[in-house]
Amino acid sequence: MARGAVGLRRAGSDVAATTGDKFHIGSCTKSRTATLAAMLVEEGKLTWQTKLADVLPELAGSMHPDYRAVTLEQLLAHRAGVPHKA
Repeated sequence: MARGAVGLRRAGSDVAATTGDKFHIGSCTKSRTATLAAMLVEEGKLTWQTKLADVLPELAGSMHPDYRAVTLEQLLAHRAGVPHKA
């Protein structure tokens, strides 16, 4: 298994990060996903009303019909109607 580390252990430090360093990444994916989505909206590549079928046209035909019209805004607000899996 290949591993590597790049960057600094801490902001403002000159100590290099190592593969043994531990970084907290739990529960960051939701905010990071929302931030990246907002950046794409800001760049005009998406809108908050962009639908799944428009972004993934190659999957639209096999997508559940209820999900084709789900918007980016609905996904990020957890209002897309996607069922909870236990």
